[in-house]
Amino acid sequence: MELLLGSFVGAIFGVLITILAIRWMAQRLIQRLADIVSGPDQPEETANEIKLKLEFDQNNYFMYNVVDGSFVAQGESIVQLRERLNKRFPDCNATVVDGDPDVLAKLRKEIELNPDENSNSVRSTP
Repeated sequence: MELLLGSFVGAIFGVLITILAIRWMAQRLIQRLADIVSGPDQPEETANEIKLKLEFDQNNYFMYNVVDGSFVAQGESIVQLRERLNKRFPDCNATVVDGDPDVLAKLRKEIELNPDENSNSVRSTP
């Protein structure tokens, strides 16, 4: 009788462990399939693009990363902004996507007056 009860308990534990292992493997497979379908979790910006918010205060432009709010660069003109962005992020393109419309218009005028044929690092969305 004890042998039969021990075998029964052992079989139950074996089935339970098998079920848990199958469940764990199924969850991993579902997660991998979800990653393939939706792509891995990636931030909105790519590795070579920075989306910026532009502010203007005391004759200086201030640029902040839209994604995390971190400070990116400051300068008195588009020329200084380009130099500082290229120095800090040499292989990145920066796009101003947010800011006061008057400040954005002022920056667009500076970009038109100071085109930089060798760099596409700073541009403003319309």
